[in-house]
Amino acid sequence: MKHLSKTLSAVTASAVIAVCSVPTSFSYGADTEAEQKCTIHYDISEEGVYLPENADGNVPVLADIQQSPFSSFYVTDIIPEKEGFIFSGWTSDDIVAYIGNDVCRVYDTDLTLHPVWVDESDETMHKISFHVEYDGVVNTDAKKYLPDQKQLKGRLISIPDWVFPPEGYKQRGWTDGVHEFSAYQRVIVHDEDITFTPNLKKLYKLIYSVGDADRINGVKTLEFDNIEGETTNLQALNRFSRSGFTNTGWHCEDNGKDYKGFDVFPMPSHDVTMTPIWAPINYKIFFSPTSNSKDDIVIQGYTDTKITAPECTVTKKGYKFDGWKYGNVIVQPGEEYLILGSKPGLGISFSAVWSEASPETTTGDVNYGDANNDGSVDMSDVVLIMQALSNPNKYDIKGSDASHITAEGRKNADVWNTGDGVTTQDALHIQKYLLGLTELLAKVEVVE
Repeated sequence: MKHLSKTLSAVTASAVIAVCSVPTSFSYGADTEAEQKCTIHYDISEEGVYLPENADGNVPVLADIQQSPFSSFYVTDIIPEKEGFIFSGWTSDDIVAYIGNDVCRVYDTDLTLHPVWVDESDETMHKISFHVEYDGVVNTDAKKYLPDQKQLKGRLISIPDWVFPPEGYKQRGWTDGVHEFSAYQRVIVHDEDITFTPNLKKLYKLIYSVGDADRINGVKTLEFDNIEGETTNLQALNRFSRSGFTNTGWHCEDNGKDYKGFDVFPMPSHDVTMTPIWAPINYKIFFSPTSNSKDDIVIQGYTDTKITAPECTVTKKGYKFDGWKYGNVIVQPGEEYLILGSKPGLGISFSAVWSEASPETTTGDVNYGDANNDGSVDMSDVVLIMQALSNPNKYDIKGSDASHITAEGRKNADVWNTGDGVTTQDALHIQKYLLGLTELLAKVEVVE
């Protein structure tokens, strides 16, 4: 069995969506606009047709229905009668019919439904076939699942939801060679045999490709099968990822037009390629000499343009500035840096590189409070002092952690009763200084 499938539908056999219509004209009053309506009319004026009494002994009334356009309604379950005939359903075009409680959709013209009858005296049976044949080969599976049947004129045939498309095609229901029918629609049998064949639609590829663009993260090509002549919504703009760029739309290589994400696109009878319309990102590039954001230097620039690295605005006691580092790149002040961009969601941030200054260049000055030697006094100094006290093997002068306190840092940290070494009182005094509770960040005598 080749490409055999059975589609599932939200419409049941007793709820067929029909193509019906309603007027488009509007009527206007002095101050208001009347709502557009259409009329659904059940025509039982045919000679001999009547409505029988119901269980209560009353004759039901088939009143006209006022319906908004482009909406749906339930077909009446009232059954008319005609002597010598059996009622099958209702039709507006003598091709497709509906039974009671089927769902009918109206569009933009009035609709009149007529009864469909089976003559009780008619004994002529008509053959109904669902025939699938490609390249001279009959699909026996179709015959197995959809065997031939015999029906009288006026009976209704429900279009099956079985599909048997060949490679490269999509099946949209069935056709009698003139009309196209969707699954679950009810077709009226006339005074002739009917052969249904698959209603095939050719599939073509809608290709999304980044072409020769560089810095692509992840997939570079996407392909989707689409039916010729039908519309599809284009993919979201974030289907491709490119470092340093955002996709602002899709460019169609076929017609030269540009589209937005999710735009409706009519599929032509050939493959189509869409390419991203890339826009460079305008980055805020941070140069951070310390861990305090207030010291950051910010320079803006677009992807694939150059900026000049700034001078470092702070000094660090006992250290010399060796440049700005981002990833594996180190640039010196005054050097140009080409912005290659970063992965989506990430920015570009350089940090200062410091190395210990030689003894000749080291002054005897103490930068009180700067325990981590980053050139400023902030809560990170308090944290390092407490880490050095609580876990000396990791954070004291000979600690294993790369960010351990240095000898210079210990001197800077000794701000309370200077000379007695680093204690929790030093950390507390730095916190008070940061809160503005003291102006002294130097030697403090302890009063007994």
